[in-house]
Amino acid sequence: MYVNVFEVLFVQLSLSYLVYSLPPQPCIYDAYGMTMVESAAFGAPSIVNSGGKVGAASLLGEGKGCIAVDLEKIVDANVGGDDNYEKQTIDYIRALFTPMDNPQKAKTGEIAKEARCQALGWDEMASCQGLIDILDGLPRDG
Repeated sequence: MYVNVFEVLFVQLSLSYLVYSLPPQPCIYDAYGMTMVESAAFGAPSIVNSGGKVGAASLLGEGKGCIAVDLEKIVDANVGGDDNYEKQTIDYIRALFTPMDNPQKAKTGEIAKEARCQALGWDEMASCQGLIDILDGLPRDG
C-alpha cells in the first residue's frame, strides 16, 4: 500500500486549523511567518504583533487578514522579570477575546474570510508584480 506522506501531513495540518481557529504568532519580530499564511489559507487568521514587525502581516493585512495586538506590552512589562512570556502572551490574548460582547471577537469571521482570500490569492504573478512595484519605487540615477 502506497501512502503519500505529504497528503497525510496536509490532512493533519488542515484538521489542526479547524480546531485552532485563532493561532497566535507570539514572536515580536519575524521576517516572514509562513505559519501565518498556512493558517490563513485554511481560514484561520493569526494573532500577530502589531506595527508591521511580522512580515506576513503585510501580505495578509493587519486587521483584515490577521489580528494585530501589541505584544510588546508584555515584553516591556516583563523586562528583568521571570521567563513566563509565553503564558503572559496567552493570558493577554485570551483577555482580548473573552468578553462575549467584544467587537474584535465578532469580527473574527470576517477576518477569517479575508485571510483565506489573501493567502490563496498570492501566486507567482502576484509575487513578480510586487517585486516590480518595489523596484519601480526606487530612486533612479540620472
